[in-house]
Amino acid sequence: MDPPLEIHIDDKSKQSAVNKVVASLPYFLESVSAGSGWLLEGYEYEFHEFDDPPNDADFALRVRGDSMSPNYNDDDIVFVRKTVLVESGQIGVFCLNGEGFMKQLQGNRLVSLNSGYEPVTINDFDSFYVAGRVVGKVK
Repeated sequence: MDPPLEIHIDDKSKQSAVNKVVASLPYFLESVSAGSGWLLEGYEYEFHEFDDPPNDADFALRVRGDSMSPNYNDDDIVFVRKTVLVESGQIGVFCLNGEGFMKQLQGNRLVSLNSGYEPVTINDFDSFYVAGRVVGKVK
């Protein structure tokens, strides 16, 4: 998941009549799973304009599933800061054995906010990497 690190902003920054900054960010066409995971294939994205995204957002993607409710629901769009480090207790986007998840990191587990889902354990020989930390969502 390697979108451009630079944020494309038309006219340096567009100011709307109500003082909102409109920024164009990479928006991934695949949803991130807030459930049992999805297979990462292709990382296609296009640029979309968002009103007032967090300053540290590098890209956006859509949530699929309800495992992160009530904070993040099916079809929400979240903003993600590209980073390789997510601290325990933070919500991130992770790739585990070829499947992508949006979960809360707790030690060696990926945990859902919805108690109806079991934690996903990260084992020593798993293929695991952090795609980024969730820094907000479209309101």
